[in-house]
Amino acid sequence: MNRSTKSIISLLLCVAALFCLVSCKGTGSEQTAANNTPVPVTETEIPAKDTTVPTVEPTASGTEEPTPEPTETPEPTPDSNERPDPVTVEWLAAELMRRYNAGRYLTLELADYSDIMDRNEDTDLFFYDNQLEIDKCRLYGGHRNVLEVSRGETGQIDVVSESESEITVDVWTTTFVIDDDPISGDSIGTDFRITVDKQRMVIIAYDRPYECEGYYRNDLKPLAMRYRNQGLSWQDADKKAYDELYVRLESEGY
Repeated sequence: MNRSTKSIISLLLCVAALFCLVSCKGTGSEQTAANNTPVPVTETEIPAKDTTVPTVEPTASGTEEPTPEPTETPEPTPDSNERPDPVTVEWLAAELMRRYNAGRYLTLELADYSDIMDRNEDTDLFFYDNQLEIDKCRLYGGHRNVLEVSRGETGQIDVVSESESEITVDVWTTTFVIDDDPISGDSIGTDFRITVDKQRMVIIAYDRPYECEGYYRNDLKPLAMRYRNQGLSWQDADKKAYDELYVRLESEGY
C-alpha cells in the first residue's frame, strides 16, 4: 500500500471516530435533558386540597339538654278555719269562741266576726267583753307563748226556742290554746247562749246567762243595761260601760 492510500485511510478513520464521538455526546445530552425535565402534575395525581369544614352531627348527650319533667303545682292547703258550706250551729258556736280566744291570747286584737256574727244591740256587749279581755292581757301579760288556738269540742246543745227563721240555743264548747311548752296547753270551756238566723246562718244575739264570774255577767252587762235604762242608745250605753271598766282595769287591775 502506497503512502497516499494510507493517508486517505487514516483520514477516513479520523472522520469516522469524530462522527461517533459527536453522536454519543448528543445522545447523552438528550438523555440528561429528558431526566431533568419536570414531569407535569395532573389533577388526578395530586387532588386539590378540600377547604370545606366538615359538619359534625350533634349528639343527644353532647348538645341537647334533656327536657325537664313538668312539675306539679302543689294544691293549697285548705284553711281549717274557713267558713264551711253548709254551716251548722255547732260550727258557729265553736268558731265564735276560737276567734274570741285567739284575739285574747294569740293576736291581742279583736277578730273579724263579720261572716259569723252581726254587731247589733243584742251582740254588741260580746265585742266589748272580748276587747276587755284583750286589754287585760296587753296591760298585765297574757298566756304563755301561744302558738295556736283551735276549735275544740262542742258539747250538748239545748234548744231554748225555734221558729222558721231563728233558733236560740244554750251551748257549751271548748277551745284549745297551744303554747311552746310540749306538756302544757289549755282547754278552755265556755257556756253561752246564741240566736242564729237560720237563713243566713249568722249569730244575731249573744248572752251568758249561766256565767259565774267574768267581765260580761258581773260588770259589763249590768253597767250597760243601767245606762240603757237611763235613756242612752245601746251604742252609747255599751261604749260608756266599756270606757269605765277600762279605766278601772288600768288603775286597779282585775
